[in-house]
Amino acid sequence: MVFPITPEPAATENAGPGRSAVPEQVRVLVEVGENSVERSLLARRRLSVVMDSVIPGLEQIFPDHDFSTTGAWTFAREGGAQLARDKSLADAGVLDGDRLILSETFSTQTFRPLIESTADAIQEFCRQRFRRFESATARALGLLALVLGAVVFAALVLVAWFAHSSVLWWFPVAALAAIGVVLAAVSADRQYHAPQVAYALQIASAPVLFAAGFVLIPPDGGVDGAFTAANVLTGSLFALFGVVVLGRASGLGATVLAALGLTAAAAVVASALFAYTPLGRPAVPALGVIAGLLLANWAQGWSLLLARVRPDPLPPPGEDIDRTELDAAYHVDTFDDESTTELARSEENTSLERKARTAAKLLTGFYVAIAGILVVSALTVIVPDSHYFWGEVAIAALTSVICVLRGRTLDDRVHATVFFVAGFLVAAGLAVILVGALDSDLGRLVVIVLSAVVLVAFGAGGLLLADRVSTDGGGHVRPLSARLLGRIEAGEKLAIFAVVLLALWTTRLFAFMRELDLSFLK
Repeated sequence: MVFPITPEPAATENAGPGRSAVPEQVRVLVEVGENSVERSLLARRRLSVVMDSVIPGLEQIFPDHDFSTTGAWTFAREGGAQLARDKSLADAGVLDGDRLILSETFSTQTFRPLIESTADAIQEFCRQRFRRFESATARALGLLALVLGAVVFAALVLVAWFAHSSVLWWFPVAALAAIGVVLAAVSADRQYHAPQVAYALQIASAPVLFAAGFVLIPPDGGVDGAFTAANVLTGSLFALFGVVVLGRASGLGATVLAALGLTAAAAVVASALFAYTPLGRPAVPALGVIAGLLLANWAQGWSLLLARVRPDPLPPPGEDIDRTELDAAYHVDTFDDESTTELARSEENTSLERKARTAAKLLTGFYVAIAGILVVSALTVIVPDSHYFWGEVAIAALTSVICVLRGRTLDDRVHATVFFVAGFLVAAGLAVILVGALDSDLGRLVVIVLSAVVLVAFGAGGLLLADRVSTDGGGHVRPLSARLLGRIEAGEKLAIFAVVLLALWTTRLFAFMRELDLSFLK
């Protein structure tokens, strides 16, 4: 699957849907008596503040003009009223190239309606000090309502299926809704050119498609609500197909679509193992932990591949380099016009920048999905009162350690946060499971005390990390030293090796290999 690269609109501070950006300065023509001069003025400051710097400059330009006044200076439009000194030029609608006349005003007072109640006072304070409810907020709430509405609809269909597991009743409803959401997402992208709406509808299609696939499979034994892994498998396949098709068609929302796609693919594989193999708990979750650790190492390569970022091929260390490859690598295109060369270089850099941004978004989505896989697998691998219970507990504990170590080696803020949160969730979930699984009160007390110490250590570790981490002059974290990075990577590799061995032990793969009859090889 390859996500198309679409250019992103330039972001501005005050830009929003249906509203143009307000510039920092405007260049206007100021008339002073019979003379005029062009001035660049601040657009967002009150005119009373702007005039304090304008008048001294005009006095230097027009030394023969008398700027003394008993009132105050302001601007006026030609043939119009004076501009209020408590408003900015942007509030007055002044644009580049406008003609303003220097004018005297003898009333600088502004009158506001009296505030008669404390409720009105709070409203006025909030109106002046905080951001107002605007069109962007309303749009965000509307998009969120679309996604949450799809989740609620899918939940209602599943609840109805659990009450009365009839394919004829619930599959047509879910299928029609899924088709409607998919068509709406495509129309919003292709016909109406509304990328935000299309993005929200793409996310909303995943739960609806999952519900449609889930209710398609009849209940086990004809008992209402008796679902199996086949239901989860079919629902995950429907969701995966929808995510892949919509992502390939539009290329919108690479982060969320990558996370949903990888999560759906993991659900497909896990449910297939449960449905069509003799494997169960803890075997499938243990394999999920191993798969998550492998995916964490493959995610970067996948992101570059899907974003179509192709690094230059490098020969293996120690091999000779072909002369023809060097000539091809250092080939320089010549143009008669230097502007053509600069234009080609600019277009190449812009294309590479877009691809790099897409790769970073894909990597973020993959890391979110991988963290979710590790959390779910590490917590579901624990089966209370089983023979390998403490081995499964060790797998979960080591998974938490691996997530924390992996987060420490990542420079990106979002990537590191994802793995830190995953490590915390695994540790917290492990504590809850242990308290419920142990029989003795003394054991529960020990678990509670140790869990409190570990969970407090997460917070203390974050505070110590904030104090001890080295930053440059701009406040950015400096890269880890090679020695510290090597120690962290060595600890992570050792923990991964231990997790793999424990997973093979708890899944009885070692016992299976020991019982194999290899006499036919003799």
